[in-house]
Amino acid sequence: MSPVQKWAALILCAAVAAAAAGCTEQTASSTAPLVVSSQPSSSSEPTVSQEDAITPGPVSAVSSQAQSAFEAKWAQNPLDAAYEKESGDAESTKEITELDNKYALQWESAVVDAYQKLMQASNNDASLKSEQEKWESSKADALRQIQESQQGNGTAGSMAVANATMSFYRGRAKQLYQELYQYDPDFTFDATN
Repeated sequence: MSPVQKWAALILCAAVAAAAAGCTEQTASSTAPLVVSSQPSSSSEPTVSQEDAITPGPVSAVSSQAQSAFEAKWAQNPLDAAYEKESGDAESTKEITELDNKYALQWESAVVDAYQKLMQASNNDASLKSEQEKWESSKADALRQIQESQQGNGTAGSMAVANATMSFYRGRAKQLYQELYQYDPDFTFDATN
């Protein structure tokens, strides 16, 4: 079994365990699990749409050719390469959780790096600054919802929170780098991340 398959199997096992934990009898006052939906919920239960949880804020439209060129550049980002390499060595849920937490911090730093480069390349474009401020103001709530969605799910929940948090920051970094690519297609990823 390859390291990537091993890692995927551990994630699948954790998801099954988390789902099984949610199969216990629930009362009307129980907390609902994270709902990934683009439609608002009619209940008062907290829900997080994929758009809000991973990539809040508007994304500018780009041509499919520019999108493909950016995706080719994005595929070369050093954080994904390092994560893939390290994930091959993570065998337990604890190691995977620690790895995802480590890369959540690195992706959070990448958000800062990408934003600084974008502001410099765009001459401090007001709409981009406003977009980042909106994302920053929604960040704490989105991260809280990620945490609450897995409350009481034990180790599998901790692993899911770490992975969702990493994905949250990675998604925003990708958005910012995609915006930066429109100004400077030759930008470099920060090697210190």
